[in-house]
Amino acid sequence: MRAAEAAGRSRSMVAKGSEAVKKALAAIPGLEVEPGAPLAPLTTLRIGGPAELLVTVNTQRSLMALLRLVRERGVPLHLLGMGSNVLYPDRGVAGVVARLGGVFARTRLLGDRLRAGGAVPLPKLARSTAAHGLTGLEAFSGFPSSVGGAVVMNAGCYGTEIKDVLVSVTAIDRDGRRRRYRPPDLEAGYRRTVLQGTGAVVASGTFQIGVADSNLLMRWRDQNPAAPVKPVFIVYNRAPYAIIARKSRGFAVPKDLEGKRLGAPTGSASSAQWPLFAHLNGIDPAKVKIESVGIPVRDPMLAAGQIDAITAFAFRSYIDLKDRGVPVNDLVVWRMMDYGLQVYGNAIIVNDKFATENPQAVAGFLAAFLRGLRDTVADPAAAVASVVRRNEVARREVELERLRMALRENILTPEVRANGFGGVDAARLQTAIDQQALIFKFKAKPTPAQAFDASFLPPAEERKLN
Repeated sequence: MRAAEAAGRSRSMVAKGSEAVKKALAAIPGLEVEPGAPLAPLTTLRIGGPAELLVTVNTQRSLMALLRLVRERGVPLHLLGMGSNVLYPDRGVAGVVARLGGVFARTRLLGDRLRAGGAVPLPKLARSTAAHGLTGLEAFSGFPSSVGGAVVMNAGCYGTEIKDVLVSVTAIDRDGRRRRYRPPDLEAGYRRTVLQGTGAVVASGTFQIGVADSNLLMRWRDQNPAAPVKPVFIVYNRAPYAIIARKSRGFAVPKDLEGKRLGAPTGSASSAQWPLFAHLNGIDPAKVKIESVGIPVRDPMLAAGQIDAITAFAFRSYIDLKDRGVPVNDLVVWRMMDYGLQVYGNAIIVNDKFATENPQAVAGFLAAFLRGLRDTVADPAAAVASVVRRNEVARREVELERLRMALRENILTPEVRANGFGGVDAARLQTAIDQQALIFKFKAKPTPAQAFDASFLPPAEERKLN
């Protein structure tokens, strides 16, 4: 009752001064003010009455001015993101309902980092980075949140949380002041950060995406010749792309995919290689129904029988499906590298300008990474223990099995055992480029030297597997 009375008093107070508030807001450049705008179309449930004042905020300056104005005048402020967890009353909402637009809906690639405005939908951001061959955000491809909402609650799924890929956050506090946060400043825990309940608005987040799928990156650089990134160290010598299916749904050989439903996340590295896998194995893609699914629901849908097969990294989905209780003897894993593909997988990338100006720093980082990789190979259990200490939802036994599978199948390959970590075989890379040309029309087909820069690698003897 007290809450209802308070709401009534708030509505009455705002109604008396709404014209003055509306005029003050309209005078702020970068704000779009809509009195009485319906809120139902802006939510996923499509219910709710009108906003007394719906304000679209297009610049950081206008956001700062808005926050100062509503605080000084005591006007209720309600922030609206993607509307996925919002239930508005039919009578409407008093005060200001603010949503971000303009600069807050933009992204900018900064070499091996990506800056995204607080209004950018997380699924769109994840698909965009995946399409550019960049990794780190793919777990969020089906997460119904904006960047701002995900940062505030430290969103997470599949063992990955926003804090794990976040470099920095710019937020505007309730007094209209701009503040910058590093991950430790956020004190992020399970679905919480220090931003919750403060009234602060996330203006942008910068994410680390320093590992990329080498094949998608090759295509993206062809379409964007001025792109300031290049691969300098191959992590997955044998790409982990796979098709995973249930034997009980009538699978014995890859051609059995014809007439079936294949769950393929849009923009994922494995999905991008599906046409090549089909081409090399005599499968008619027109006879396979592609279901565009989000990564978070891909494995559950296969486990539940809602789709017949999926594209995935083998070590990721095989382990997850097994952990979900799917019988191992009912799983068939067609590793694409066993069926004709000759490509490399994920690689460490670097910003061209930074590498040119700081070659020793790049070389030093790769040397340090190599030492860490050697330690991981020598003691996988210790490596997993280090990860589990920093990830509240990761489970030691599951992640240890996953790591050992990745080491065995994708990292400690015969090529690595012969030639060492990180590099490429020029003849094999040429074959990989030729294979990509079968399914992608290059503007200027790259040479192996253009596709990979080996100049920052540690000396060959140091890269040898002892």
